Amino acid sequence: MINHLSFFGQPGYPYEHQWKTIDSLMNKKNLPKSALTEVYKLYEGAKRERNEAQWIKAVIYINHLEENKDLSISVRIKQLQDEILSAPSRVAAVLKSFEAEQLFQYSQLHRYEHNDETDIEKDTSRNEIKKDSVVEIDTWTSKRFSEEISKLYLSSLANAAVLQQTPILSFDAILVRGNTRDLRPTLYDFLCYRALDYFKSDHNSKFFSDDVIKTNPEVFAEAAYFMHYNFADKNPSDLQNALQIFQQLLKFHAKNSRLDAWISADISRLQFVNQYSKI
Repeated sequence: MINHLSFFGQPGYPYEHQWKTIDSLMNKKNLPKSALTEVYKLYEGAKRERNEAQWIKAVIYINHLEENKDLSISVRIKQLQDEILSAPSRVAAVLKSFEAEQLFQYSQLHRYEHNDETDIEKDTSRNEIKKDSVVEIDTWTSKRFSEEISKLYLSSLANAAVLQQTPILSFDAILVRGNTRDLRPTLYDFLCYRALDYFKSDHNSKFFSDDVIKTNPEVFAEAAYFMHYNFADKNPSDLQNALQIFQQLLKFHAKNSRLDAWISADISRLQFVNQYSKI
């Protein structure tokens, strides 16, 4: 068992006091530039202490405040990507999920500008991007957004072994307190359900290759059978990605002494397949 105190330690930086100062500058005094300066101070303190939750929270705030400065989506995403490249694995995983969320929100806000999948002339090709250059995201097509967002959510789950050993309590600083801690007890659960929120939605139905879920009775199979069933597809749709994440969640929680998280995942799976199945 990993001793998580070795990762998060006893905080020496006055995070709570600093966040109160930042909140006051942002919301009471309407001084976003001053708030950004204070967030950068906290960010440096969190990195120095390797307080991963505070590190992530600071990056999210920086991204938000930079947006208020009218910094373009392309520049803000480049900053996130640079942060991910140098961050420890759990910080990188959460920031990939956050990057996917930012791209999705932008794509929905500008969906009518990027809705022609046949117009690829302006769409910046990843193969042509130099390492230090800024990708012009406002040139992307809807299909490109869908592909990039899916890759990011799946990549956020790639280091499953580490994420599964990380209690969600370790990341309280970035969470809204609720009553689901027993149902989503690890950072892996947290990131899985964030990915599922995207893959389960019908935001991009024109790209679904959904015969697997709409006509296959195995999607309703008992959990012990469902979680081992092969839904493999060379080009899985968003819906199939959701199925595979449910399988991984069920496998992960199948051996728990308490089955709350396992049962919750299975109920969510059945609600999901019932929504889309034609059986």
